[in-house]
Amino acid sequence: MERIKFRDCRVLLFIVLPIVVLIAAASKPNSYVTGLIITVGIYTLLCASLNLVNGFSGMFSMGHAAFMCIGAYVSAFFTVNPNVLHSHCKGLPA
Repeated sequence: MERIKFRDCRVLLFIVLPIVVLIAAASKPNSYVTGLIITVGIYTLLCASLNLVNGFSGMFSMGHAAFMCIGAYVSAFFTVNPNVLHSHCKGLPA
């Protein structure tokens, strides 16, 4: 019988494990665990892209931080209740 190679375990780790996690998160759509999985996924994508730019090419980029800040601002703007938004920010159009 042939031994399982490390390469086969990596395939299991990088393909099967995320599918299992997504199925588990979809079973309870409005839970804390789902929000946590989404946040971990976002930070994982940011780290992977920063590793590609910084680690492999050696270029320093502040664009990742800028896009993350813009995305956080826009998501917070659209998440807030419009009544609360207009009471705290007087100059916004209706």
